[in-house]
Amino acid sequence: IPMGSDGCIDMDHADNSGLPQDVWCDDGCPLTDVYNNGFSHISKADFWIAAANAVIRIASNGQLDLKDSYVSGRVDADSCVDQGARLPAASGCDAVEGV
Repeated sequence: IPMGSDGCIDMDHADNSGLPQDVWCDDGCPLTDVYNNGFSHISKADFWIAAANAVIRIASNGQLDLKDSYVSGRVDADSCVDQGARLPAASGCDAVEGV
């Protein structure tokens, strides 16, 4: 999926500056532990999308359930260096919809 999830978080990219530093780590971070203990059979890229879909479902009180539209098969990048540059600048919905 071009420009889609690749299993990376570029913590040095300005658009990710609001993320907590322990959102993902090698060991001991809550979300990493969830992945390692039950979902490591799928790519991190697919896991991030599935996790985002779960948050959307919870935040919408079940009104937006994306389970039926979820498609797996994303591949993790070999390197996460400068991966934040792959995404458009946060300039509005048009930029996001283009991804």
